Amino acid sequence: MFSKWAALLVILGVGSAALLGPNAASAQPNYLVSLETGPANPPLGLNNNGQALLAKGIYSGGTFTPFPAGFTGSAINARGDVAGLTAAGDLALYSGGVVTDLAAPPGPPPMPGAPPNQFVFIGAINASDEIVGTMFDYADLDSGFIYSGGVLTPIRPVLNAHGAESEAQGLNDSGVVTGCQDSLPGYPNEAYSLANGIVTDLGPGCGAFVTPSGEIVGYGGGGGTAIFSSAGIELIPNSGPPTAVNSSGQIVGFTQAPNGQVIGFFYDGVVTDVNLLINASDPLKSSVTIDRAVGINDHRLLLLDGHDPLGNHQAYLLQAGYRPRPTGIRGAVSGRRERAAGPDTDQLRHHTAVDRQYLRHGGVHAVEHLSEPGRSGRQLYGVRDLHARKHGRRPHSNSRCRH
Repeated sequence: MFSKWAALLVILGVGSAALLGPNAASAQPNYLVSLETGPANPPLGLNNNGQALLAKGIYSGGTFTPFPAGFTGSAINARGDVAGLTAAGDLALYSGGVVTDLAAPPGPPPMPGAPPNQFVFIGAINASDEIVGTMFDYADLDSGFIYSGGVLTPIRPVLNAHGAESEAQGLNDSGVVTGCQDSLPGYPNEAYSLANGIVTDLGPGCGAFVTPSGEIVGYGGGGGTAIFSSAGIELIPNSGPPTAVNSSGQIVGFTQAPNGQVIGFFYDGVVTDVNLLINASDPLKSSVTIDRAVGINDHRLLLLDGHDPLGNHQAYLLQAGYRPRPTGIRGAVSGRRERAAGPDTDQLRHHTAVDRQYLRHGGVHAVEHLSEPGRSGRQLYGVRDLHARKHGRRPHSNSRCRH
C-alpha cells in the first residue's frame, strides 16, 4: 500500500488510456514513492503498464496483490504474466491470478550424465509467455533453456573450445535470445544472440537483455555494462552490472562508488547515481539510500531498492524527470542529456487498473549487497558465481548479476 506520500498522487486524465489504463495516477517527478510491500520482498522488474514485480506479488494501481502460496516470481512480461518457481522448484507461470505448474525442468537432465536434482534461474518472459533461463544441477553442469509451447529446449551454443556450459538470460517479444557460453577459468565468457535458429557470437562478455528492436545489453569482461552490436562491444565507463533497459536505450543497474558504497545507476549517455535524481525537497531523500535500480520502463519510471539508516530495505518507484532519448541504444549513447526544467507532464505512470527481475537462494530472490557478504548471493554475483560458490570455488568475475 501507499506510504504517507500518497498525498502526492493525483488522478490523471490521460488520453493514452489504452497504454496506461483508466485509473493511472501521477506523482511529482523525481520524488520517491515507497511501495511498503513488507520485508523479504525485493523488487525484481517493471513493465510498461507500471506493474512492479516483487518476489511475493505485483504492485499496481496503489495495491499490492500477493501471489498464491508457494509461488515466487522472477520475471514479468508486458501484460503482467509472471514466470517463477513453485515451492518444489518447478518452473511455473502466474497469469490472471492463477499459477500453472509447468513441471519443468522435465524429462532427462539438461546435460549428459547429470542427476535430476536441478534448480532453475529464470532470465526473462516475453509476451508469448516464452521463458528463458538457466538450469543448474549438483554435478557442476549448467545449461541455458527456452520454454515455449509446453516444451523445454536446452540452448548450448558452442562458440569456442573454452567451455560447453551456457546461460540464457534475455528474450524479446520477437523470440530473440541472448546469454553466454560459460568458459573455463582464465577465459572470458562469450556472449551470443539466438534468432531464428541462428547463433551469433557477440564477443567476450554475456548478453542479458534484448530490446524490442533486437539491440543487446549485457556485461563486459570486467562486470560493467556493455552494449553489443555489429560494430563491436561498447563498454560503459563507471557502470556496474545492468538490471534493465528500455526501448530508448536507457539503462539502470548498480555499481560501486569510490567510497565503496553500492549505489543504483541510471544511464542515458551519462552514468548517474540514482540518489542524485531524487528531488532535494523530497522528505525521503535524507533517510533513504538507493542501492540498486532494478527496473525502467519506456516512460522513464524506475523501480528501485533502497534502505533506511537501520538497514531496512524497501522498494520504491521514481519518475525520472528526463526528456525522452532518441530511439535505440545508439541514440541514447549519442543523444544529448536533458533534464526537465519544471514539472514533467510525463509523470508517474505506475498505477494502472491492470492486475494479472544478483541474489537468489533455492529459487527465491533476495536483495543483497556487496557490503553484506553474509547474505546469500546471486543477485550481485551472478548465476555462474553462485554456482561456483556452491562448490567452494572462486566465482567468475564476468558472470551476470541479474535482477
